[in-house]
Amino acid sequence: MKKVILSVMFAVFFFTLTSCKDNVDPAEGNVYKTTYGVQYDTLNYLVSSSATDSQFFANNVDGLLENDRFGKLIPSLAKSVKPNDDATEWTAVLKNNNYWYDVAGDQVAEIVADDFVAAADYILNPKYASQVTSMWFMFVEGAKARYCSHYIKNSVDNGETEASVKAQEDYLDLCDGVEGINAAAPTSVKIGIEAVKDNEIKYTLTQSAPFFNTALTYNSFYPVNREYAFKYGINFGENSQRLLYNGAFIMSTDNANELIVQSKNQKYWDKDNVKISEIRYQFYDTTGLSPEFNRNLFENGEITGFVISQDDENGFKKYILGDDNSGTKDNPVNQYAVPVTTVSEYTYYTLFNFNRTETTGTGSTSKQLADVKAALANKSFRQGIFYGMDSTPWRTRFNKDNPGSLTRRTYMMSELATDTSGVDYIDYVYAEYAVKSGLAASNASFATKVEKGKAILADGVHNQDGTDKVMNKTTAANAFAAAKTALQASGVTFPIRIECFAPGTSATIVSYYQSICNQMNADFGSYVNFVLRSFNSSIEWSTASNTQNLDLRFYMGWGPDYADPLTYLNTYIIGGDMVDYSGLDKDATLARQILGEYTDLVKAANKITDPKKSDQRFAALAKAEYKLLFEDAIIVPYYAQNTVQVQVSKTKPYTAPNAPYGLAKMKFKGLEVLTEPVTRAEREALRQEYLAEKNK
Repeated sequence: MKKVILSVMFAVFFFTLTSCKDNVDPAEGNVYKTTYGVQYDTLNYLVSSSATDSQFFANNVDGLLENDRFGKLIPSLAKSVKPNDDATEWTAVLKNNNYWYDVAGDQVAEIVADDFVAAADYILNPKYASQVTSMWFMFVEGAKARYCSHYIKNSVDNGETEASVKAQEDYLDLCDGVEGINAAAPTSVKIGIEAVKDNEIKYTLTQSAPFFNTALTYNSFYPVNREYAFKYGINFGENSQRLLYNGAFIMSTDNANELIVQSKNQKYWDKDNVKISEIRYQFYDTTGLSPEFNRNLFENGEITGFVISQDDENGFKKYILGDDNSGTKDNPVNQYAVPVTTVSEYTYYTLFNFNRTETTGTGSTSKQLADVKAALANKSFRQGIFYGMDSTPWRTRFNKDNPGSLTRRTYMMSELATDTSGVDYIDYVYAEYAVKSGLAASNASFATKVEKGKAILADGVHNQDGTDKVMNKTTAANAFAAAKTALQASGVTFPIRIECFAPGTSATIVSYYQSICNQMNADFGSYVNFVLRSFNSSIEWSTASNTQNLDLRFYMGWGPDYADPLTYLNTYIIGGDMVDYSGLDKDATLARQILGEYTDLVKAANKITDPKKSDQRFAALAKAEYKLLFEDAIIVPYYAQNTVQVQVSKTKPYTAPNAPYGLAKMKFKGLEVLTEPVTRAEREALRQEYLAEKNK
């Protein structure tokens, strides 16, 4: 999303199943009912990169292109989007008669090309604190120069001198060497977006990007009405009243931490393909909720579907095992219990806070806080955690029988990008791991395949989803020992006290992460002391999370925004989307120390833009990913929801948008609500129909 996942959405149930009966309930008005456990921070899609926010605004605003149910790119607000011969320029022509509407559903203005230019003007002015600037910097010519010009001008307007601003490390790290900066008149800095006509937009890119059209499905490139956005400034989108809508739904009820209702936009350009009249999000504080809570809501008619929890003993028996315990997850006894295999685009990982500034309520002394900062800056110490942490307890939460099936030790997902020969990018990462581990040379045939980027790896090497050949306690202990020797010489006291917390407040969730802490302390107690903090409510937890009042965050997640490996790897270059969550945005010197070499590798790889050289591009990006993970241990991937979930739902499937990038999977357009849950037989029949149509 920029799919930033900071917390577990406690019961949002949005998957598409199938049914061969159109049993829509008129009395229900085709209402989709779900829950949420964390209030959005903003609906300002020009600013937010949070999945908590975008799950709402994804249904309120459309962009130039969207994905259909097969994942194919199709026009949305645009009539056409076409590149020039080398994909350095893209021209979009808008459809006629598309409009902005206010929260009451009244027409405000027609959508024109300048709305896309206005969005750029807003995003590229740092006073609005947008979190989605990086895609503009990466793709669009002049975007960084415009941003840096505003950076200086805004600072000078606030009383600083231009010379002092230009000497600041934060400015230098972002803007040093950027051509075309004009602090006297930032808006005069030409950027690569132009309203050629009222209905025609031209993008001029920094370099060839054959996949740029996939990026247009993300909110970085969504339009905004100029007058409205700049009227409210930083308060644009702070709630449903201060947002204009052009999408399938309008947020008609917006009661914080209580109830959110999205109502069908009756004037929407594609309203015939909006099957749901309302989406109702009921808020529940997750503190102390029982495993059967979601099932009870469903059985009482309060939500549209749920995933059967293994911790819900009665529900597990009712839907899966049966009275005689003959059922299994693959073949449940209840016909409405549908096993669905999911391949998650989200990679979940542990993230370090390298530069903690908020310490309210900490149990650490000032010396311990200084020691943990020094330790996290040490690559060997991070490697100790990377190779030593066993996250099996968390994966067990979702699959007690086979928790290893949920393992992911790479950052990038598979099945998102392939080279011109059809080789998946992730194979390049496996190959790089094999080469750096010294294993490729021992197998001549394997080495040949590595050179081609195809990694059919020897047993014990392949780190594909569902396996973990990385965790190694001996490797971890050796790394910790090296770190201890170096750090003690500078006055650091061991063990290092690391404050962390779980992604939520429920006793069940906390218990799984406490197990991870216990494992680390048992195995490496002379080096680390993991301390899991507890909170009294989800609001208290959210406050601590937002202020980064921790040393280590167990649960972060990212999913793709466009169909290229850079959509993941760009997040941890200096200035990348996720760097703020690591604390490295506050210290440019520390950021360069930790992220500098990785950043250089990513930028060098991104200069390979010729589509015919995709193998070279992927090989170079794989070297960067290897450094990010296995060498520098900047993040610790461990989990992806690639598993069989047994679900019960009244949704009709294979109708909603479907793509692993952008905002497709957050959109409800096309989805229907039925009167009865879907059976396994019905789902399978329509799955076959779906695949047959998709493969035509």
